Amino acid sequence: MRGGYALLLGLPRTTVVLNRRTVALQPGVYIYSGSALGPGGIEARIRRHLRRRERQRTGIESDNYHWHVDLILQVASEIAAVGAYCDTKTECELVKLLKGRGMRVIEGFGSTDCRSGCGGHLIYYGGGGTDTGTDTDTGTGTDADTSTSAYGGLIMSRCIEEVKGGFKALGLEPFIIIGNSRRTDPAGRRPS
Repeated sequence: MRGGYALLLGLPRTTVVLNRRTVALQPGVYIYSGSALGPGGIEARIRRHLRRRERQRTGIESDNYHWHVDLILQVASEIAAVGAYCDTKTECELVKLLKGRGMRVIEGFGSTDCRSGCGGHLIYYGGGGTDTGTDTDTGTGTDADTSTSAYGGLIMSRCIEEVKGGFKALGLEPFIIIGNSRRTDPAGRRPS
């Protein structure tokens, strides 16, 4: 079915993304807001994102990216998705709502076709530490791989609830599509 979705992506380390410009994303949890109004709807779009991620990670597919979020999916150590069925685009409304709650929009990311003025469809939720393991939100020491530590799991759980609350505030009934933790070593490689 058609609707809006949010990919929640845990980045375990500083990530540089080339997107017409260089963007350095600090470790932590990010929310990518999108809509899937075409054939197959939300579930097909999420499957497509994950299938492309696996094909690129294993070297089967080239580095040709269709969506900006594909660049981040390659290094995410934890992925979850929340959706809500509807017949209208929701990504900009969700971004504006979450931005109003103090989250930071990554300007221009994932929004090349956007005309609403929301600034971007990728939001930094928080919870990340630096590569030295200091949490930027609380100032406490944490495992540098925040997405896969117990602390990172807590941040991801809070983020899921925040996104569900955002969809509810838009008058939609959210549901969790997937929760997919992938343990990585500090260099970002999955153990064999």
